[in-house]
Amino acid sequence: MLLLQPAISSQSLGLPSTHSLFPKLKAASEAGFQGVEIFFEDLNVLANKEGEAGEGDLLKAAEDVRGWCEGFGLKVVSLQPLQNFEGLKSTLDYHGAISSLKLWLRICRKMGTQMILIPSNTLHADKLNESSIVPGLREAADLAAAADPPIQIAFEALAWGTLVNTWEKAYSYILEADKDNLGLCIDTFNLAATVYGDPTSPDGLASNAEHDFEESMKRLKETVDVKKVFYVQCVDAERLQQPLVEGHPWFQEDQPARMTWSRNARCFAFEEEGYLPVKKIMEVLLHDLKYEGWVSAEVFHRDLAEETREIAGEFASRGMESWTRLQREMEDDV
Repeated sequence: MLLLQPAISSQSLGLPSTHSLFPKLKAASEAGFQGVEIFFEDLNVLANKEGEAGEGDLLKAAEDVRGWCEGFGLKVVSLQPLQNFEGLKSTLDYHGAISSLKLWLRICRKMGTQMILIPSNTLHADKLNESSIVPGLREAADLAAAADPPIQIAFEALAWGTLVNTWEKAYSYILEADKDNLGLCIDTFNLAATVYGDPTSPDGLASNAEHDFEESMKRLKETVDVKKVFYVQCVDAERLQQPLVEGHPWFQEDQPARMTWSRNARCFAFEEEGYLPVKKIMEVLLHDLKYEGWVSAEVFHRDLAEETREIAGEFASRGMESWTRLQREMEDDV
């Protein structure tokens, strides 16, 4: 196998509001993971002892997390997600986003991570401006490069992103920004959920799913410099029993269907419920592009809020089974 390292996102081991961070880190370590993505809400809950967490509380919590992870033999892969950052139209909103980034850079130093994940913006289109995307990403990368130690910025296209919803769009902006410490996070769910899956469709498939997916994979093989893939999130999703439209129990009129699907019905790669072409994506990344580095399991699921089950241990075990299966599948194809 190539030099790959397994990680899992902290919120994939239980929602921060119902499951505290320390047991989740312990479960990740005991399952055999080498790294963990720290979800900011986990850190905020830890810091928020009484009332709103201030900067000092967050920095102290970050130090605690670093100590716990070192004790468990875990590397903090990233701090995520720095939401609604790119493409802001309002100068006031943009200054607020930059202020948040500067705080996150200080948190990263305390926590011992050198990566921040920025997912694509999901605010309403009237709050965004495409011409602001590249300048904003450039400034973010410059600030991160000036940190001590320097920080990398991983930009991820969410399947329901307002202006950026495909890896192709994200990559084009990354290339235009032209900063060494700015690169892609490729999430197999978000990639496939845009061109292949559609939760509002009776069969769970987008129009021209197979053709559009194959064309996307061809572009991935032919155009991406693997050095610009900073890390990979490898997950799948359930095919819903009924279309996610009005009348579905999860339907929310003011929320994109793909977001609702993602929040409720992701699953680990190679689990029986999954149907997205995760294996094909990973084959392109590992065999064609020769990606090496972190492969993280980032699952959101309706069961993660449950308090009566040993969620952290259960999901950590499932995540490690997925990692083992990924290794076997990729080795079998060599």
